[in-house]
Amino acid sequence: MGYLFALLNVYFTYAGRAGGNPLMLSYDDIVVAYSGSGKGSVIEGALSGPMAGMLPPDERATVMSWVVDGAAKPAFDTTVRPILDKRCMTCHNGSNPHLPNFSTFEGVQKVTAVDTGASIATLVRVSHIHLFGLTFIFFIMGFMFTHAYVRPVWLKCLVVAFPFACGGARCELMVFHQALPSLRLA
Repeated sequence: MGYLFALLNVYFTYAGRAGGNPLMLSYDDIVVAYSGSGKGSVIEGALSGPMAGMLPPDERATVMSWVVDGAAKPAFDTTVRPILDKRCMTCHNGSNPHLPNFSTFEGVQKVTAVDTGASIATLVRVSHIHLFGLTFIFFIMGFMFTHAYVRPVWLKCLVVAFPFACGGARCELMVFHQALPSLRLA
């Protein structure tokens, strides 16, 4: 059950990030989420992907052309601010620290920078949470298995120790190490 919810979280968080179909999750969506697209800004990626349905096509084109034209403050106040106030401020009003704050020009300007993906600090935090969770799960399963009647004893010891020695923690570190070259420092 927990695995199903984890898969749903991945789907709803990353589907459409690479600019494809926002209803489908692809390998490119995961790559763009962690290493950035490198092709456009954060807001362009969002408006092409998961946030595409939040703005009508004409308003989305207006915001994206403003970004491509240099994201100047005078144009922001006249053309982009009304769109953001009407369509985006319900969620991007600064009350949620995990979402970009669009209440000021400076807040919007942060998402007009080139998309370089997640920072090292974010990846370390997320990896720590995963490693800690996996260790806790392995401990509980090992504890339950130690109370089971299994002969020979060496098999019981092997089954209890295997997840810690060769399991998820090592795989998590290997994936993090593979992603390291394409990441930026926070």
